[in-house]
Amino acid sequence: MHCYSDSRILFEVLTEIPEQQVPYNPSKTRGDLIKLIVLDNQPLSIVENEGFQTYSAGLNPNVELPADSTIAQNILDTFHDAKMKLTAKLQVSIDKYDLNRMS
Repeated sequence: MHCYSDSRILFEVLTEIPEQQVPYNPSKTRGDLIKLIVLDNQPLSIVENEGFQTYSAGLNPNVELPADSTIAQNILDTFHDAKMKLTAKLQVSIDKYDLNRMS
């Protein structure tokens, strides 16, 4: 059985651990931004919104938000890469199917 005092002790121990600074990774940040826009159906112009810029700077002052035209190109590039990978996988499947039919 889990008791309150055990939870409180665990909380106190965890909150004593110093926060670790995660190094700024521009390519990961850009990828995460693309996912946000695509998955949540956000407009490309979200990066131009003052509120979004303030929020992003609050998370990490080193964040450099790209222009919406840059994001559009990044999304097209990501789509093209995914399309090429899918096409290659489908071709392998078609080739395997053809080999099995010929056997």
